Amino acid sequence: MAKTIYKYELKPANVQTVMMPQHAKMLSVQNQNGNLNVWALVESDPLHVQAPVTFYIVGTGNDASEVEHKKFLGTAQMAEGGYVFHIFYEESWA
Repeated sequence: MAKTIYKYELKPANVQTVMMPQHAKMLSVQNQNGNLNVWALVESDPLHVQAPVTFYIVGTGNDASEVEHKKFLGTAQMAEGGYVFHIFYEESWA
């Protein structure tokens, strides 16, 4: 099955769910043009089952107890405001 790398933009929220092809492999999270984006390796088949992935965004110095048992994806530095965010996630298929 063919694979493709897709980009998903995250909203500026502490917790959010993004629909992705099931078994997507998270690759990276970065600030791109002021937006927080996640890149994932996914099945290219448009009929592939979509499943929710929950992302948790924690700013440096904030309470991180909610993400203690989540998977760490990466840290992104935002140019505007000088914020540094640490992104964790949890897949529904794990």
